[in-house]
Amino acid sequence: MAAISDKPAGRSGSLLVVQRAAGAFETFVKISADGSVTAYNGHVDLGTGIRTALGQIVAEELDVSFARVVVVLGDTAVVPNQGATIASETIQVSAVPLRQASAQARQFLIARAAERLELKIADLSIEDGLVRGKDNRSVSYGELIGDETVLLELAEVPVKAASTYSIVGQSVPRL
Repeated sequence: MAAISDKPAGRSGSLLVVQRAAGAFETFVKISADGSVTAYNGHVDLGTGIRTALGQIVAEELDVSFARVVVVLGDTAVVPNQGATIASETIQVSAVPLRQASAQARQFLIARAAERLELKIADLSIEDGLVRGKDNRSVSYGELIGDETVLLELAEVPVKAASTYSIVGQSVPRL
């Protein structure tokens, strides 16, 4: 089970999925080379549990554990401008680009892993940010990012079918 890495320890790169807005970039998801995941949402948690729900959505789409996801809410210096927090709009509306960004990051990383491992995407699986080939070689998201800063502009990509969920819909203590 040897991991493939041509990057030195202490990597400092990151993968960000962003959207252009008013001449700047708004970040939805950041995956750091150390394996940490940060999700950004413009709404605030008014007791409805959105920090927990958004963390589950990001973890689900990225194939990482829920515990690895930090959700930043409402900090106007760093989150996307998504307007006022109103009723249940966060999950119905503003979670959509966050889910897309997470799926887009996963798609990018698995394609990069396929190239690195010289395998077809269909021959790869992901568990908690570790991409493993049918031949048992593996590479982590962090190793795939290394020291590089990858900036992906938010695009519509396929997201997971609800029937495949293992994190979303599970009862967990609220963050």
